[in-house]
Amino acid sequence: MPAAASHRNLGSSSSTHSPMQRLSALAPSPGSPLSPFTYRWPQDEVKEVVQKAQFLELVRHCGWLLKQHGNGPHPTWSKRWFYLLDDRLCYTDEPGTVEDVRYIPLDRIPVRALPRGYGPQIGVTVIEDRQIDKPELPAQSAKKRACVFSVQCGTHTHFMAASTAAEAQLWVDRITQTWVHCSKFTGRSIRARNLEDSFVHSQQHLLQENAALRQSLEDLTKHQAEKQSHFDSTDRSQSMSLHGTPEPVKTDPAPMPASSPPITPLSVPTLPIESQPDAALTGPLLSASPSMQRRSPWEEDYWSRPSVELVTYELELDTASCKGAGTSAHVVLELFGGEGTTPSHSSGVHGLEQGPYQPIPFGPGQTDAFEIRCERLSKLVMVRVAHDNSGQSPAWFLEEIRARPKGTEEWTHFYCGRWLASKEDDGATSRDIYRGKRPAGVQYHLAVKTGDVRGAGTSANVYLIMHGQEASGRKHQLTAGPRDFDRGNDDSFTVEDHELGDLTHVTVGHDSAGSTPSWHLEALLITHLPSGQQWRFGCGLWFDLQQGDGLTERELMPTSDKAHLVWYALTLCTSDMPAAGSDADVFVTLHGQQGTSPRIKLPSRPEDFLRGGEDTFRMELQALGDIVKMTVGHNNRGCDPGWRLDHAQLLDEETGTVYYFACHRWLSRDEDDGLIERDLFPGEAESHDLDVQYTAEVFTSDLTGAGTDADVSLVLFGHLGDSGPQSLNGKDAFGIAAIDVFQFTCKHVGQMQMLRIGHNNAGASPDWHLDKVIITEKESGSRAVFQCGRWLSTARDDGAICRDLSLSPEADEEDQQDERQEAVEAAVKTEYRVWVHTSSCRGAGMQGRVSIELHGQGGSSGLQPLHAANDDAFARSQESEFALYLPHVGALEQVTVATDGSAWLCDLIVVEDKHLQETVYFVCGRWLGKGEPNEILLQGSRTDPRPPFHDYRVTVITSDVRNSGTDADVFANITGRIGHGNHSFVHAGSLCSSGRQQLASSNADAFSRGATDEFALRLRHMGQLQELHIWHNGTGLATAWHLSLIIVADETNGERWFFPCHDWLDRENRNSRVLLAQLEEPRLASNMIDYQVVTYTSDLRGAGTDATVFVELCGELGSGPRCKLMNQAGAADVFGRGQTDSCVVQSPELGELQSLTIGHDNKGQKPGWHLDLVEVTHLPSGRLYFFACARWLDLAQDDGKAVRVLKAQDSKPERAFVNSTLTDYEVTVHTSDVQDAGTDADVSLVMYGASGESKPLPLKASTSAFASGSVDSFTVQAPEMGPLTHVRVSHNARGAHPDWMLEMVRIVLINSAQEWLFFGHVWLHSGNDNQVVLKPGQSANHS
Repeated sequence: MPAAASHRNLGSSSSTHSPMQRLSALAPSPGSPLSPFTYRWPQDEVKEVVQKAQFLELVRHCGWLLKQHGNGPHPTWSKRWFYLLDDRLCYTDEPGTVEDVRYIPLDRIPVRALPRGYGPQIGVTVIEDRQIDKPELPAQSAKKRACVFSVQCGTHTHFMAASTAAEAQLWVDRITQTWVHCSKFTGRSIRARNLEDSFVHSQQHLLQENAALRQSLEDLTKHQAEKQSHFDSTDRSQSMSLHGTPEPVKTDPAPMPASSPPITPLSVPTLPIESQPDAALTGPLLSASPSMQRRSPWEEDYWSRPSVELVTYELELDTASCKGAGTSAHVVLELFGGEGTTPSHSSGVHGLEQGPYQPIPFGPGQTDAFEIRCERLSKLVMVRVAHDNSGQSPAWFLEEIRARPKGTEEWTHFYCGRWLASKEDDGATSRDIYRGKRPAGVQYHLAVKTGDVRGAGTSANVYLIMHGQEASGRKHQLTAGPRDFDRGNDDSFTVEDHELGDLTHVTVGHDSAGSTPSWHLEALLITHLPSGQQWRFGCGLWFDLQQGDGLTERELMPTSDKAHLVWYALTLCTSDMPAAGSDADVFVTLHGQQGTSPRIKLPSRPEDFLRGGEDTFRMELQALGDIVKMTVGHNNRGCDPGWRLDHAQLLDEETGTVYYFACHRWLSRDEDDGLIERDLFPGEAESHDLDVQYTAEVFTSDLTGAGTDADVSLVLFGHLGDSGPQSLNGKDAFGIAAIDVFQFTCKHVGQMQMLRIGHNNAGASPDWHLDKVIITEKESGSRAVFQCGRWLSTARDDGAICRDLSLSPEADEEDQQDERQEAVEAAVKTEYRVWVHTSSCRGAGMQGRVSIELHGQGGSSGLQPLHAANDDAFARSQESEFALYLPHVGALEQVTVATDGSAWLCDLIVVEDKHLQETVYFVCGRWLGKGEPNEILLQGSRTDPRPPFHDYRVTVITSDVRNSGTDADVFANITGRIGHGNHSFVHAGSLCSSGRQQLASSNADAFSRGATDEFALRLRHMGQLQELHIWHNGTGLATAWHLSLIIVADETNGERWFFPCHDWLDRENRNSRVLLAQLEEPRLASNMIDYQVVTYTSDLRGAGTDATVFVELCGELGSGPRCKLMNQAGAADVFGRGQTDSCVVQSPELGELQSLTIGHDNKGQKPGWHLDLVEVTHLPSGRLYFFACARWLDLAQDDGKAVRVLKAQDSKPERAFVNSTLTDYEVTVHTSDVQDAGTDADVSLVMYGASGESKPLPLKASTSAFASGSVDSFTVQAPEMGPLTHVRVSHNARGAHPDWMLEMVRIVLINSAQEWLFFGHVWLHSGNDNQVVLKPGQSANHS
């Protein structure tokens, strides 16, 4: 809006002319020129203008300046009072005088034609000292500090000097803005062939315009002759700036809420009188703007008043002293007077700005004083205060405002005590405050205890709200200093609040600000200081978006005064086996004879709950008495949430009692029984969980070169587990014929069975010939001898540097066995082949250790560990093979199977005796470990109990959609259920599995788009098929695979089963699926239909997302597959702010749609998404469904959900977040005419204004747009955002020649003809330099 549109009109309420017309017409006769393009304003005409009550509102800027006089070699400088009107720059000897007023007409300031693309520039600019003569200046002059500016008027240039460089630039900006406004509302704004001609008009037209204005003025003068009142010069001089230096009138006050009383603001008369050009001048006078000819009833009432009385009001504003209470925003204020409590008239809106030599206002704990001048108000009843939310820290906590007429003693109090902040309190930045003093309050003392755990301290701003039986208190920001809320801190605060009564609960939280916002609150103690009553609030929880339950605000209940608090130390031991560690959040609940603790989330770190780790946590809880049970579990979040807990130990630090909880089970959805929460009961500590000391005696052979200087290590294996790697290091160890003794401590391995020993092949002489190793358990004295007698060398023997040594018979140290005895022992050893079949039931597999003992007619072999080559040897549905070399035990009759305590369901064990050439089958079908015996004795049978082999044919149909094929390796595992009495080794109704089967084909086009591939498998009969697990390994160039259907046919008996999928198998949607069997043939992809999905992203800041969006449709006939949404046009910038995106998805016929599931994968730099509306069209019928959302899909906003289920609606709802007030802007882009300045990239523009910003606006044009030297015009739509502050121009760096040299951008708001010029003359290259920020009238800045 033009600046003059906010001024009040002069004259009567019946006039239809603008203030500029009337002010211009008040000079009926030409002034007398004093110098070229300098005029004297006749005194009687000046008085006629000044005596208008609204004259001061027309002054745009004023102040003292030094003006140069004379054109000779020694010009002089004189101090003059300057003020700027709508069409002239006036100056006098003193403020307020009406005598000898001179002026420079703005319409005589020329336009300078600049090179092509730069646009015009008017003759007002800041200049350097060297451009003018340098006579001695008065002492008060600041000319020598580069504060001189020039105003060219016709053929003459006027030089003025300000006191500071900033003040000089301000004068230049104000004169330029006024000149632009003047030119737009005169005949100069008529369009011409070029920019230079557009500011030239015929003399005849101007004279005719002046005559029409004179006639309008005469009519106005007659009507208002009796209603005019005069200001005396004293009153006018008092209307200057409060700090002694005049300040500009605030013509664009901050907007007030729509609920405000309908009071038209009165602009503050802060500037002294000055003058206006003469009608005889050859330049145009200002014409009326249509928007300035309409007046509200309030304006009519105001203009009907005969006169007003202006008074000065003193103001004091108190800012709170809490952290972050001060504001960097621009504050405005309006006083209201009236009778009773109803406001009836106002002071108008006043900006409260920092004056010269004054401190920065509105700091924390600061009281700021201001004075405003306005018409006299009756009794003050209300004050309206607001800010524009600008600056780095706009939030403001206002305590109180006091106001009084100057010269009086009694203050009127307006107590606020609330935030004016978009992110605090109720989010309001404007408040209406009625008169009233600060309510009587009481003081509360707060003692805050931060936890003493790693990362417990916070950098965020902590707040607290107390809630009592009588009322709830206000929000208190807690701050004590830079070190408050550090780890282990005890911070104290004293706050004042209302009398709340007995506290019922408190709300505590923080704003997640700073680099380390995570906070662990231990406890809070609140004391009511007048009475001394105390309330204690225990917590012991994290306030963090990433840890615990993700909450940053909690409600805490007071604990009983008689509560007995006890510290407990909990140690959790993770099993030492593959994948035993977890990155999920672990929680515990303790159950005692005197009560149960709350569910406690343990404050974990990345290094907690790792394989083989021991993690200790301290908790302060109410005394629970003797512990009878502990519940432990996790939230199943993270990349690897599965966890195998070995055991836990709890210490009651008050009594010293230690409770031991054995577990030895998985807490995992994919292992054991699938539970992620277990109840553990205290018991005796298991011996194999205790640390045991072992002694290792290493005998190096006496052969030449037998010694080694490499680093040696060993691993001891027993029936309870292994010792883990143990390093054997010592000075001069492992010499020729040396006996080296080492001690190490590890978990008890039970009966020793095998030793793995080796070295790292480092050093000058790494080769080593090991004779034997003797291991002794210190506590029990048991010994184990492991004979070797071989080289550990890459150059000798078989090249191995690590060997597994079996247990040797015990012998006296002095009785060495001869070679013949060793040959005899070797001759009687037999090879046994063992196959172990793990059940296909859920949780049947394990990653523990299995041992086996063979019983024959000639004796037993002892427990022998089955050492697996990989971690999935005993996984669900797995069949694993092992080789044992043992003394022959005769014909096999029984076998003993033992585990390390892990839960395991074994179906069958098959043993082949190579010596007797017979195979024996041992049917198990029972659980071992975890509540069941760890060992079991099985009877043998020479008859194979397994089902017979059947031939199965597997048909795989890949979907016929874009990029649906894959070149990865595909695998399948088929599960069936055996019927009653079919086979002896399984129970009736038990599940059996095919195990992992690779679907390999010699066809290079297998699994391509729309392909049907067949595979033949020979498997054991699996009965009625139940499910099929299909997956691929993600290798190859095209890994994503869209699978439609799998058909499995038993060609032995002719049965068929169908496994529909209709979904992607890729990294984003998991590359594996478990498909359920059905007997009826489903609808194939060829029978699928198309649905069009249109998404409307909200027009809010940050509403767009760069995550991958998916949708699932649900109807009365079932649910469709999960489909990724891709824009039909193939645009890269989908789901942007305010954007509408359309795509087509395929699904089986779903019938009448009922709901829709939509979400994203939370990936990318800005995954958060605010979705407004979804439209779905059933394309075959054209049926349209609507799904309203109007919420965030964001883990960090709203309720933290990235997936939402939306219900279908028949009618289109009103969109909640769309900017419907769009207006037209004309954008003209000038490309430089230098060589190769043009671009063929796509150009876009973002406009930023005082009240908002636009979304990215693509400048779409013909193929010849943005060529070298071209001028391209566009019309775009965007919200009206006030005066433009800057624009961002960018291109997408595409095309053969993306580089572009931008000269200038010109933007016109079409409905008001406002215009902004942005000068560039800058290159926009590919990469990071493909965008630039331009400000009005300034050079470019890359961003």
